[in-house]
Amino acid sequence: MKNGDTIWSGYLSDITGRKRSEAELRESEERFRLAIATSPDGISITRERDGLFVEINDAFTRMSGYTKNDTCLSNINSNFLKLEEDLHADIIRS
Repeated sequence: MKNGDTIWSGYLSDITGRKRSEAELRESEERFRLAIATSPDGISITRERDGLFVEINDAFTRMSGYTKNDTCLSNINSNFLKLEEDLHADIIRS
């Protein structure tokens, strides 16, 4: 090798800030997930554009009678219309 020859060529970048931000985001997401999962209140998260259920917690399933499988491919309008019909039918039978 002659003096002055290039042995390595590349680009270095400090990614410390990005890695810190990613770790903080993961921690924040975990706190959010735990808050929803452990809440005694029924919580559902739906997409605004079509009302599709994205997430429901256990309290929501107890309150509504729907399981995660029931809601995973349906939207809030169809489920709650059915829930309303079921509640009215129970009232009439009573």
